[in-house]
Amino acid sequence: MSFKDKPLKKINGDNRVTIDVIHNDLIKDFNSKEEEIDELKETLIQLKEEYKSNSDERILLKMDKIKEILKNYNEDSKKNYYLDNGELLSEYYEKKTSEYKKPFPK
Repeated sequence: MSFKDKPLKKINGDNRVTIDVIHNDLIKDFNSKEEEIDELKETLIQLKEEYKSNSDERILLKMDKIKEILKNYNEDSKKNYYLDNGELLSEYYEKKTSEYKKPFPK
C-alpha cells in the first residue's frame, strides 16, 4: 500500500496593523529625524570653528552638505501630521480607552 503525501496548507498571516502601531512608528521616525538634525547642527558649529583655525576646502564641502540637508528639513512636518490626523487619533484613542473601562460580563 502506498501513501500519498498531501501538500501542506499555507498559513497566511494577518497583515493588518492598528492605527496605534502606525502612529507610534511615525512618531519614532519624527523623533529620530529631529535628533539627527540636532546632531547635524552641532556638527556644523564644530566645523565652523574648525574652519576658522584651518581653512580647508574639504571642511567647506562638508559644511555645504550639512547646510543643504538642514535647508531641506521641514520642521513643521510633525505639527502638520498632528493637525491633519489629530481628530482621527483622538477618536481612536478615546474608543480604545472606553473599551478598557467597560465592566466584564458576569
